Amino acid sequence: MDLTKFRGSDALSYSKAREIVLSAFEAIGLPRRDYGLHSLRPGGASAAANAHITDRLSNRHGRWKSDKAKDGYIKDNIASLLSVFCHWVFNLFSRSFSSYTARVETPLKWLPTTW
Repeated sequence: MDLTKFRGSDALSYSKAREIVLSAFEAIGLPRRDYGLHSLRPGGASAAANAHITDRLSNRHGRWKSDKAKDGYIKDNIASLLSVFCHWVFNLFSRSFSSYTARVETPLKWLPTTW
C-alpha cells in the first residue's frame, strides 16, 4: 500500500500534507505558526513506543535510519516510567526477602520435626 497516495489522487506532496495537517490543527484552535509536519515525528515515535509497537515496525513506518535516531525523539509517558520503577523496586525487595528467608530457614533445618 502506497501511503503517499491520498484518497486515490496523485502522490501526496509535502506541501499538500503540510496544508492538511495545519488546517486540522487550526480547526481545533491550535496556531498554525507553532506546528509543521516535523511536529508529528516526536509525537508518532512517542505514541508508537508507549503503545509497545516493535522497533522494526516503528523504524519502517517512520523511516528511521537507526534506533538511536528514533530514540532521541521519544518521550516516555508517566505510566511507562513508573512501570520500570515499580519493576525495579519489586525485584529489589523480592531478592532481599528471598535471601532473608533463606538465611532464616537454613538454621532451622536441624530442629526435630516432632517434640
